[in-house]
Amino acid sequence: MRRRAWRRKNCAIPAWPYSSGWSYGPSSLVGVILIILIVLALMGRI
Repeated sequence: MRRRAWRRKNCAIPAWPYSSGWSYGPSSLVGVILIILIVLALMGRI
């Protein structure tokens, strides 16, 4: 019984405290960084 409650509690995304002023800022920043890294990797720069 405790395992189920633990799983539900820890599956929330995002892990940072939500602020209405942030909107999608943190996740979009991570997405842009990932896209840049993928493009650089495909170009052979990494």
